[in-house]
Amino acid sequence: MGEADGIVKTPEWAEPITGIPAETIRRLAIEFGSAKPAAIQGGYAPGRTAYGEQFHRAAYALAAITGNTGVVGGNSGASNGATGYMGIGGLPAGQNPIDSQVSAPLLADFLAKGKEGGYPADIKLIYSSGGDIFNQAPNAKKIADSLDNVEFIVGQDHFMTPTVRHADIVLPATTFWERNDIHLPWAGAGHYAIYMKQAIEPMYECRNDIDIFADLALRVGINGYNNQTEEEWLREFADGKIDDFDAFRENGVARLPEPEDAVAFAKQIRDPENHPFSTPTGKLELYSTMIADNPDPFGLGEISPIPTWVPHAEDNAAYPLRYCSSKSRARAHSVHGNQPKLARVDPDDVWINTQDAAARGIENGQQVKVFNEHGATLLPARVTDDVAPGIVTIKEGAWFTPDGEGVDTEGCANAITEDFSAPSGATTYNTNFVEVQPA
Repeated sequence: MGEADGIVKTPEWAEPITGIPAETIRRLAIEFGSAKPAAIQGGYAPGRTAYGEQFHRAAYALAAITGNTGVVGGNSGASNGATGYMGIGGLPAGQNPIDSQVSAPLLADFLAKGKEGGYPADIKLIYSSGGDIFNQAPNAKKIADSLDNVEFIVGQDHFMTPTVRHADIVLPATTFWERNDIHLPWAGAGHYAIYMKQAIEPMYECRNDIDIFADLALRVGINGYNNQTEEEWLREFADGKIDDFDAFRENGVARLPEPEDAVAFAKQIRDPENHPFSTPTGKLELYSTMIADNPDPFGLGEISPIPTWVPHAEDNAAYPLRYCSSKSRARAHSVHGNQPKLARVDPDDVWINTQDAAARGIENGQQVKVFNEHGATLLPARVTDDVAPGIVTIKEGAWFTPDGEGVDTEGCANAITEDFSAPSGATTYNTNFVEVQPA
């Protein structure tokens, strides 16, 4: 109602911010508010912005105030739909003696500045296993440039990823084809487990990750790091959930018991006295009492107690195009980024609106340079009206491959993203500005 700032938040107020006509916003609000039940599926992308937590909090609040939380056919406003822990176990984790934390988007700045920048440590050794951090974290060039401060890097993987290329020692690990394992659907969204049968023996000098860790543990005087065989671990993971492990291994799949109630927060809504929410008040809070008591919970900026629109940077004179990244059909993040055949399924390019391309003398398919103060990347232009004027987008996951001047040559989306964290700690992949010019 505008009581805090004098600006009433009407559909007309939202139209220039969202690019959606006021009458469309009003129609959608009436439809969603009157449909019973209704489910709102909020994707991840809007949350990967400078104040992205506000989007997700607004989605949760909308589901709640329309009576759609905890009911069949509704949902909580979350992205994943029906999710839940299926009860299959995992390897136990030891106690970390260090309790300092740094927001993941700040990795480049952390490596570059260390204690002088107010961070809790100067990183001298990186052990990277099973993750392409130098490619998927923002501001890839800054990460690469900061590695002079790091004395030793171990890369444990089965491909020479952008991360492993920086390693002093490479430990070749097996793929999932070279070992047995148990696989669950994404975020537990399904009541089954898959037995991943080993297809081939480990190739060349590759070893399973746990065997590498166990041998290293012995060398530094840690005994008993791993006291079970692969099959013993898998049987322990499945214990209590899969009755016949031998049949599971033979058939390759096992149905798991459905949860008692697959509707999120159903117990809290139906029986709030005996099943309160895990909030200080025990209620589903639109106004967060925890954030009200501590408006800057992560030391990254204040968050309002209620979901609030916080204006992002509106423009940048030097780099006038807003830049965000999308998904590629050819890979999952950076996985398969080294597969040329898959790349032909969905070639890497930069989508640019017809008007913006014409103003810059850019033709469809032309090699262009996308750049800002953080870095630059080269790739073909896709001139299209399927992206809005003033917006450009690149598919994330292409492998960072800089030339002698530090310009990426493969269309790596994070060559031009800022290492900035939202107040919640979220990565701001979709709040960036760039310029595009013919290469």
